[in-house]
Amino acid sequence: MKRLTTLVMMVLVGAGCAAEAADEGEGALEGNPGEESVAEAEQALHLYDYSASDTNSAANEANVKKKTISIGAGETVMIGTTVLPGALFKGDTYLRLYNFLDKQAASNDDSACAQNSGSLIAFTSPYGTKENFVLWGGCYGNDACGPNSVQIARRDPVVFSYSAQDTNNAAVNTTNKTYSLTANQIVRVSTCNYAAHGAKATGDTYLRLYREVEGTWVYVAGNDNTSACADQCDLASLIQYTVPATGKYQVRAGCADAKECSGTVVLYRQ
Repeated sequence: MKRLTTLVMMVLVGAGCAAEAADEGEGALEGNPGEESVAEAEQALHLYDYSASDTNSAANEANVKKKTISIGAGETVMIGTTVLPGALFKGDTYLRLYNFLDKQAASNDDSACAQNSGSLIAFTSPYGTKENFVLWGGCYGNDACGPNSVQIARRDPVVFSYSAQDTNNAAVNTTNKTYSLTANQIVRVSTCNYAAHGAKATGDTYLRLYREVEGTWVYVAGNDNTSACADQCDLASLIQYTVPATGKYQVRAGCADAKECSGTVVLYRQ
């Protein structure tokens, strides 16, 4: 990997590392908190396909398959051959992510979510500027694997937490957040950390997604208990949705039935 001889690096501190959303009124529309992520989504989120062997768990540079990835300042991404829509693996994959100093920033053999031999990296850039990273795609040990398809999902900077009760399956008394989404994006909205890094659920959460159509919020998707991640998400929620048209979409977060719960909601885009 090519080393940089000059480095200007800003370190993120404090609250600037993550954007936490304030509560909104149930029918309120806001600006465009997702504009930064929409711009990032213009980059192809299908990274690449590869087959490999004799990679020494993706440590043998001569045999791994590499891909340069641009990651924004403080941005959180998930990169994998499993879990993410469109990801694919055959055999036992292994992924390593290196920064611009040729230092390993993250790695994964077997995803904790799906509990299979696919790989899933969750990574937040610690840098204050957009930087290039290099993904090394390989296989466990010196085994052969492939064909594999690597996908990347980018987390929206708007992350919000909530506590609620008596929401009647997120139909009333909810905490709402509005996002600007782009046609054909695949979005994952969740309170399950295994499936969407940074999410959290305490109790039985419930999520609903609405689309703004001529000034009216129209229900398009919802989830109580996700079946993702081999039952590791317990009572957490996950909505996976392909955006049909560019516009405003609102996430409404609540709890199952009249129960009390709390959570942190994140949205990833592909």
